[in-house]
Order: sequence, then structure tokens, then C-alpha cells
Amino acid sequence: MLHTRLKERTAVMHAKLHEHALLQPIQDNQLNISYYRAILSAFYAYYLQYEPQEITTYGYHAPNAPVLKWIEKDRYFKHIYSPVMTQKSPKLETFEDSIAYLYVKQGSTLGGQFISKELAKQLGLIGGEDQFFFYGYYKETALQWKSFMEFLSMVEDNINIQQTTQKACDLFSYLGHILTCSYETMEYHDGIK
Repeated sequence: MLHTRLKERTAVMHAKLHEHALLQPIQDNQLNISYYRAILSAFYAYYLQYEPQEITTYGYHAPNAPVLKWIEKDRYFKHIYSPVMTQKSPKLETFEDSIAYLYVKQGSTLGGQFISKELAKQLGLIGGEDQFFFYGYYKETALQWKSFMEFLSMVEDNINIQQTTQKACDLFSYLGHILTCSYETMEYHDGIK
């Protein structure tokens, strides 16, 4: 039930991310290094704000992807930059907030599998060799997602579902903001219009 509510409530915002100008070249087979660097910059800026915050799971086991380590291993990590952000980030203060954040983060590993294949096809970046963030768990992705679904099932009776889904929406919205800021920063740095 919790997974279904999260999926339904965040569907529109999730779809907007897929259509974002910064990510569109992936689907249009027009990805270049400038876009890829801007994409990495956005995700790094996003996770750099949230990973240091305490993720409270109250003893429940929840998969927790090491996203910063994955990005930092990427071949192009040394070329990323800090997008200039104009909005404050939503904070993680409750158990519900932690669940919402993990939902956004763990869910991104699913989409990352498609992007990893596109990086290999369009830029020649091989998952597990010179690109790691989108490659993520690779063959273990489905297993990790199943484990996360089990975690959601275990906690759903002990949380405020409305609060959890609202925070997930806030986190998706903020990720969209960072993607926009990174896109604008890329235009400034690389002269892309």
C-alpha cells in the first residue's frame, strides 16, 4: 500500500523529471559530455545535501545506495561543478522524511539502468569501468529494489503515509530545481543555448 501511494502521488513529478531539458538528450540520442557532466553535477549537488543527514530507520533494514561514492568514482567526476541553486532544500527530520528520501534514491537506481546503457551506447562509457552512478547495483538492482519494497511493507503501519508521500513530492520537486540550475550553469560554462 505505501509503495502504491508513493508511486501514485509522485507520478506527475517523476514524469516531469524524465522530460527535463537536461535529461532529454539521453532519450533523444543526443547526449554529449557537456550534458553528462551537467547531469552528474546535478545529482552530486542533490545527494551532497542529503547523504550527510541522518537517515533514521529505527532498526529496520533498508537498502541505502552509496550514491556519492558511485559518482566520485566516475571518470568525469573531476569535471563537475556546483550549480547555483536558488531554493532551500527540504530537510530530513522524521522517519517519514527518511523513507521518502530513500524512495527517491533507491528508485533512481532503476532508471539508472536505462541511462547506463545509453551512456555506453552514446558516449562509450562502460558501466563498472568508467561510469558508476547510473550503473549502480547493476545485476543486483532488482534484488535491492525488492528488498526496499519489503522495507516499505514492514514500516507502512507505523508511519504517517500522507507525510511520507508529501515529502517524496518535495524531494522530487527539489531534484527538478537542481536539474534546472545545473542546466543553466551548463549553458553559462559551455555556451550551450
